[in-house]
Amino acid sequence: MRKSRICTSLLAAALLTAGAFGAASSSDKIEIERILTAHVKAMGDVRGWESVQLVHQRGHFEIKQPGVKFDEWRRRPGLMRIQWVNERRQSLLDSGCNAEVAWYVAPQQTPPVFQTIPVSQAQSLQRKAQIENPIIQEAHSVFRNWELLEEREVEGAACYVLSHAPWPNYKEIVYLDKKTYFLLRLEMISEQGVEIEQYSDYKKEGDVYFPYKITYLNAEGEKQEVMVIDKLRVNPGIGSIFFRPPAMEQEQPAK
Repeated sequence: MRKSRICTSLLAAALLTAGAFGAASSSDKIEIERILTAHVKAMGDVRGWESVQLVHQRGHFEIKQPGVKFDEWRRRPGLMRIQWVNERRQSLLDSGCNAEVAWYVAPQQTPPVFQTIPVSQAQSLQRKAQIENPIIQEAHSVFRNWELLEEREVEGAACYVLSHAPWPNYKEIVYLDKKTYFLLRLEMISEQGVEIEQYSDYKKEGDVYFPYKITYLNAEGEKQEVMVIDKLRVNPGIGSIFFRPPAMEQEQPAK
């Protein structure tokens, strides 16, 4: 079961400096800054995203997991909870991440599974818990090494293509629509392989835009799964206690 990343933009103006673009030529630096600035503005601008403190999205899967629905909550800073259920609303998986641990519960497994992992050992999950743009991170230290690549198309739409390496042994290639500046495709390349996500059906919620459809592809470009958002809310009233691991009864040893 895939844990989607919510496509949002959080960008301080200081990040768009000449020092952020690595070895790119002067003309490429100017073009990269123009493109990324336009992307941030198109998605709702910095002020719009700063107002987003909590996102709740509800949806379903279309290919490998028909009948599986999900509810996903992300709250600043770094809190996440996602629940999967079947068509009868029976729980399949309940997982989350907070400042202390990442955890998951699989009640339908035999025996039921409850596991916690120190958050320091679940970096990928912690990263997915952020309300962030897949191509623009909050940390200044990882916003670097941008390169401008040859333009390509995604589902018939002409795109600017950029790449960056936010940390060793990891690279992202991003495709931004030349007309709307929305993110249409993200390729994540690491030692574990290649992951590809395509974003479509953007809708405005408040002052910002979200993709309501995310398509997951394999390294060969074959469609693996489609996640559809049926409903999305920004800043619903949910407290931090909601993101704690659920209490689990401990089995008593036989006497």
